[in-house]
Amino acid sequence: MEQRDVAAVWCPAQPLLGAAVASNLAAVPGAPGAVVDFDRDWTETSSVLLDGPAPLAGPPGDVLGSAAKASCGVTVVASRSFSADAARALVDELREGGGAVLSLPAVLDAAAVAAEADTLLLIVERSFPALRRAKLAIDRVPAARHRSLILVIAEGQPSDLTLADVVDVLGHPMQAHLPPGEKEVAATLERGSLPAASGRGPWARAIRALAADVWDTAPDMARAERANGRLARVVEALR
Repeated sequence: MEQRDVAAVWCPAQPLLGAAVASNLAAVPGAPGAVVDFDRDWTETSSVLLDGPAPLAGPPGDVLGSAAKASCGVTVVASRSFSADAARALVDELREGGGAVLSLPAVLDAAAVAAEADTLLLIVERSFPALRRAKLAIDRVPAARHRSLILVIAEGQPSDLTLADVVDVLGHPMQAHLPPGEKEVAATLERGSLPAASGRGPWARAIRALAADVWDTAPDMARAERANGRLARVVEALR
């Protein structure tokens, strides 16, 4: 199987937002389509995608063998270890198996896992509590082996903080922006619907752009959009 990158999604102040982003990222056409949920207490991502708890990642060589498949087609397993050695072995196997999305909880101990991913997507809203947690998270990430850190600034409640304030405090440039997506996030968390699969709306398109940055999914998305356009024309002709 083709090697593909493993991306970690970490939203240290708002784990539900992180779970929504991770779930949608995996559902983008051309993305790996597999999520590893590291939340040991609430299993946020698993509860979004599945009716029950996700099975634990399998033994070496078959990590996703017992993965549960959600209705959206994304497969989900859980991991309960924040050990750097265990995370390194898991990421190596996921990379060999075609890539995956790691959904990290808010706890700062998740930094050991974040450091092993090829790409870390750090999601921060423009608020003082979110900025403080993000700064603590970055400071906890050890000498990271991940190839890139993508700072994603998400729009939430009105804030006096500017984008420049966030960039200045965290010491990283903003590489991506998530527009307001209350409806999309609610649809994901409450119904298990994944808007990024269809790409409708600014928030979903922003998630697709993130996937393209990580896995170069643009050709797959173009094919899906052409197929959706053909379907729309057929539906219109039948009206």
